[in-house]
Amino acid sequence: MYPIEKKFADYEMDVINHAQYVIPMFPETAKFLTQKNVKPKVCYLGMNMVNNLYKGGVDESIIKNKKAKKQILFIGRKNYLKSAIKTIEAVNLLGNEVELHIVGLQADDVNIPSKNTIFHGFLHKDNQEENQEYYNLLINSSLVVNANPEWEVFLQSSSLCISTIL
Repeated sequence: MYPIEKKFADYEMDVINHAQYVIPMFPETAKFLTQKNVKPKVCYLGMNMVNNLYKGGVDESIIKNKKAKKQILFIGRKNYLKSAIKTIEAVNLLGNEVELHIVGLQADDVNIPSKNTIFHGFLHKDNQEENQEYYNLLINSSLVVNANPEWEVFLQSSSLCISTIL
């Protein structure tokens, strides 16, 4: 482990040890934390907390599709507008090779020319159609640009095989 990684790992363990409860997303994590004898009570709820609205499964075809597609997904609201603009500018440099999908913003929010960019606005996961659209975007994207570092771990460890950059 590199010194910078150790620093963050130590910080994470300190945060965990000062919590009342730890609710991991996966049974392996619950087992690991229990074996580490962390101070708070470890409570595994038996489901993935983030993707529990997704009713489909993940199979080899989804992974192959991700490798074949050149689709990037950006998820962020107006407070991540700078990151969205930088992502659009980067995708514009790639020409027609990549398709960019943006969830959480409209074209009017960005106000710059964008090639191959599709804006979806805010998708409500409690609306069946929008929920399906959201998860289809996640499943079909080979890369997710996440402007919110607090969600990184959820996306990277989700069951949808998502590669994430911050």
